[in-house]
Amino acid sequence: MVKGDSKNPEFWMGQYRDHLRKAKEEMGRGERERAAFWMHQSAECGLKAALVSASGKRSKLGTGHDLGSYFQEVMDDFPDARDTLRKYESLMDKIDPLYIESRYPTGEKDLPAAEEIKEWMGQLEQLLKEIDKLVAKESG
Repeated sequence: MVKGDSKNPEFWMGQYRDHLRKAKEEMGRGERERAAFWMHQSAECGLKAALVSASGKRSKLGTGHDLGSYFQEVMDDFPDARDTLRKYESLMDKIDPLYIESRYPTGEKDLPAAEEIKEWMGQLEQLLKEIDKLVAKESG
């Protein structure tokens, strides 16, 4: 875990990179549940990096795990990037339930197949690159 100031986007960027690395490692071991959890965590931290970088527009960062809400806030805080970000909205809808299902399996919903998780991980990497650009532009 990266130590640091949660009001600094670099803290969250370090977190998302670490979590994405863990997700890939877990997939490599065939641990879909753990990979899904870390993928969700990576997405959450990436979105928080963007939100913190737009801190002049917000007084408080939420503490939940709702990727859809965080994603909408990022879209609101970065209106010039909406067209670019919009293509990742359905990805957030897919990844969001993975947090609960991977941590507290109910048996009501199966985790996606390994190939699907890998595909989503690739899409998440692309989104996180876009977030890196937003953060750099905001701090630049």
